[in-house]
Amino acid sequence: FPQVLGQTSKKNKCDNLLKELLNHMIIHVNADKRQLGMEYLPLLKRKLHTPLTDKEADGVPEVLNLMAEYDLQREDWDTIMELSTFSPGVNPSTLLSTW
Repeated sequence: FPQVLGQTSKKNKCDNLLKELLNHMIIHVNADKRQLGMEYLPLLKRKLHTPLTDKEADGVPEVLNLMAEYDLQREDWDTIMELSTFSPGVNPSTLLSTW
């Protein structure tokens, strides 16, 4: 029974995070919460990390421009990374240098 409550709590948390993210991006995307999670998050995750892993500090302006295009905030970065941990592949955060 506690496991069921934990899964429900995790699902509710993910739903709330997706709603908040969608509220920030609503002007720029034509998607519902499900589509945002399945179609946009994997792409955003890659587009937010690739410039930083490839160019390091020189990739920061590119990432900031992308975030501005979609009205994303710093907290949204964390949300995108947290919600896309279920995507296959290596967690790109581990590839970033800490400059």
